[in-house]
Amino acid sequence: RDPGYEKSTLAKELASLYVGDGDAESRFGDARFGDENKPRMIPKLIHQTYKTRDVPDAARPMMATWTDMNPGWEVRFWDDASCLEMVRVEFPEYALAYESLPKNVERSDFFRYLVVLRFGGVYSDIDATCVQPLDSWIRGSDSLVVGWEGEFGTDEMAYSRHFVRRRQVLNWAFAGAKGHPALREVCDQIASHFQTTFSNNANRDTLERTGPGVFTDAVLRHWWRHSAGRNAVPREVLPGSLGGGDDFWDDESKRGGGGETAEAETETENEKWSVRVMPKVSFGTHPSGEDGVSQADESVLIAHKYLGSWKSGKGWSAGKSWADLLRTFWHSLVGDLAQHRAARAATDKWYAMPSVNPHQGYPVSTNFDPPFDVLTHLLGTWRTRSDTGVMVNERDVEHASTEAAGASLTKWGRYQPSGERDVSRRAPQTADALVGSLETLRGSVDAKFHLVDVNAGLGYVSLAAASRGFSVLALSAENDARALFAGAAKHNGFAKLIEIRGLRIGGRGEGFCRALVAAERTRDRDRVDQAISGATQVTIETLRVARINREDGAGSSQTAGFAETRLPFACALAASLGIVALDDLILVGDEDTSSGNKIGALRVASNGWELHVIRGASRLLTENPPNVLVLELAPFRLRLADFFASDDDDDAAGATGGDELLLSKNELARRKELVEQEVTATMKWLWGLGYTEVAHAGEACDERRRISEKNEKPKLERETDEKQTWCAFSLRDVASLCSLPHAEHPETVMLRHRGEVAG
Repeated sequence: RDPGYEKSTLAKELASLYVGDGDAESRFGDARFGDENKPRMIPKLIHQTYKTRDVPDAARPMMATWTDMNPGWEVRFWDDASCLEMVRVEFPEYALAYESLPKNVERSDFFRYLVVLRFGGVYSDIDATCVQPLDSWIRGSDSLVVGWEGEFGTDEMAYSRHFVRRRQVLNWAFAGAKGHPALREVCDQIASHFQTTFSNNANRDTLERTGPGVFTDAVLRHWWRHSAGRNAVPREVLPGSLGGGDDFWDDESKRGGGGETAEAETETENEKWSVRVMPKVSFGTHPSGEDGVSQADESVLIAHKYLGSWKSGKGWSAGKSWADLLRTFWHSLVGDLAQHRAARAATDKWYAMPSVNPHQGYPVSTNFDPPFDVLTHLLGTWRTRSDTGVMVNERDVEHASTEAAGASLTKWGRYQPSGERDVSRRAPQTADALVGSLETLRGSVDAKFHLVDVNAGLGYVSLAAASRGFSVLALSAENDARALFAGAAKHNGFAKLIEIRGLRIGGRGEGFCRALVAAERTRDRDRVDQAISGATQVTIETLRVARINREDGAGSSQTAGFAETRLPFACALAASLGIVALDDLILVGDEDTSSGNKIGALRVASNGWELHVIRGASRLLTENPPNVLVLELAPFRLRLADFFASDDDDDAAGATGGDELLLSKNELARRKELVEQEVTATMKWLWGLGYTEVAHAGEACDERRRISEKNEKPKLERETDEKQTWCAFSLRDVASLCSLPHAEHPETVMLRHRGEVAG
């Protein structure tokens, strides 16, 4: 048993400071959070279809959930005959295409777009259940709400799962306003291409012609077309057009003149037709719990039960021998079926996937309270955008972390630094607690920035704070992620609340300078410019002189102590790389900032330099400490960055050759010991500053909890625990914190200053 293990209530206390219950409208005056006094864009209609009125018995209980869960909503059932009549009467321009489609399922696809286009409302397949009332998640201003079905890191993986897009919108359930232009475009595309053969594979041909292929493309185009964020991002972030040229993205006011009034009117019209794309957990779960998302999750809104399938078995298995089928069965038994199918996908005679743009931004609506939209990259594209394609430096670590955050947001609508597995298990989550803590400063005139977010990535935490009306200083050196972050801030109407700066944040002491020089050794020498090389040599000499001066001092250690790591040090390399410390960025106590300089919370995301960032905020934390400090700590990344190079390495730090990442067991043990020493020293220092209430969450916390409760609870009770709590932290827990079982997932450490008065 871990004798020091205790549950912590800190995160729960902070999260509970926020009381939602629909008060966002009264606080912020923003109709997007719901205004029942305004007419709804999406009417209270539910549409379902089947070939006849004699629906399967198994589907009846599922259909009943739509009536039971949604009093006040009208359910309209359409059989094949009434579908055909509706198309002929309401859409004669589409009648020929509708009647000429080769499959009933394609007419079913076409009809669902048409019926919502004509009448508005919600469409659902009859084998999908309504899990949560529609009024609980369809906002008054929503005009099209769809959901992600899935996302894959490679074309082969997507193809093997019978997807026609690497990231695909499902069409078995969606909600829309009457006349939505995205639905009109889908219908136009189907009518224009009902005779086109997209694939010799019969199933994929249907998915492209009337299914998720054409639907996904139109949804993404219109999300951007009707978003204010499109003017805040580079053109490469926008999806390609399906038929229109670049003028599809041009602002109407810029083509026709009219000045600011016309531009404002156009912006209002665009936002009227805005699109919201829900995470996979909302509509896209599978009864088997594939991709780790259970239909029992509390965030599921609609659950598809897959009672029947229109897909032809020949469409997937034609041409496969018995040997192929036996291999598939074998791999299902050994547990690597997904990898086996992906490996064989490229050899399929029908294999084809559309090209992807690695810079494109994909939207997802979060499950935060209140909800907002974020933008992410496509899974599997970070190596295309990274400098090296290999995770050997902090920039690549940031790319990989950003991609992991995007994948989590796409799947869950939330992000927890300690890994995707933690998103559905941890309560409360980091963003809830951190943003909840800011309530103590609501209305305060002393707060210049309520939150300072270092290594903000896609901006999930910053956007969460802004969604509740708090001001944010967000710092991010990752260009691609920062572009998406800026687009999301503009899209959500948060641009005035969030100041985004493209800065690389580091330390300011001698220890940071030594680590920075050592980190340069991991870079490709051919890619480093002469200015950086020159600054590195100057810095090496400066470090050598500092070491000699210490050796000459009576009783001084050859190695800089903890105090020296926080003192300002003239580091030419840091200046050349444009790295700044928080103390140099955020003025404390100066005349021009002595009023309104309070910071409610500081978050430092992990990129391998997090301890140095904290030390570079020494003056801020000492003289004007934020109420709450969140530190994401990944010990493996600290070692990866060769964080704590010894002084003996200074003279050789600029040498070529060698690979400091290939360490012996003894060197790894020494590195682990040094990391523990540095983490301990940092935590002791913070404790002395008044950060005496500390909790942590992640795999280290779970391991401590598992060991402690192993013999204290019956096995069944342990296995049925629904939510993982946070762990209380003391200095004796550093060793546990530095022994994470998963190398890539940081542990989240949350510290509250003793000067804070909890509400």
